[in-house]
Amino acid sequence: MMRPMLRSFQLVVPAFLLLFMGAPALAQRAAPLGVQSHRVPSAAAHGGVMMADSGGMPRWVKWGLVGAAGGAALFAAAGQSNTDPGHSVAGDALYGAATGFVLVGGAVALWDWLCHGDTSSRRAGMCG
Repeated sequence: MMRPMLRSFQLVVPAFLLLFMGAPALAQRAAPLGVQSHRVPSAAAHGGVMMADSGGMPRWVKWGLVGAAGGAALFAAAGQSNTDPGHSVAGDALYGAATGFVLVGGAVALWDWLCHGDTSSRRAGMCG
């Protein structure tokens, strides 16, 4: 009973780790992280309130996390029809999270790579 689940776990964990340990792609521009303060244009109306502005995460990571949350929920819900006694909802959620992160985050990274700056894809009108 534990053999198939152990095998699937052995396949998912290395694939998930490759997301974080892979070579950086061109879309992964190095940006310094930190917090900078600046005045809001309407700061006088708010008594000179300072707002924090951080470099933040790259777009593909943000959208990858959104895809991971959606994929985990979708796969966990869809896996409820499985009648296998060794079935795990957590395993379905893990598969869904990895799939959603790769699909959505990868699509955004590809879009940024193809359409960032003056590229031939942008000149051809493929970037909207």
